[in-house]
Amino acid sequence: MQGAWPAALTARVAQQARRVDACYKRFARDVFGGANAEMLRLARFVLADVPKAAVSPHLRRREPPPLIVDDMIRITYGAILNQYGKENRTAGA
Repeated sequence: MQGAWPAALTARVAQQARRVDACYKRFARDVFGGANAEMLRLARFVLADVPKAAVSPHLRRREPPPLIVDDMIRITYGAILNQYGKENRTAGA
């Protein structure tokens, strides 16, 4: 947040950021088995970075993303959970 935002707006934006961070932590604990820095990075990657990267070029061109974008996000999500998810780590141990 930069600039001279009204105090109420600054507070609401900060509150929303805390809620998003709490969601990442909850997801990391539930899916990866903890909320250390690596697991939080994985959570942010699958929940935010991948979808954003997949749709951004289309949004910049003001076009709807093609249907394959959904598949790309889903496959990436599945691959990350398959590799790092607590269910798969404990099954392979």
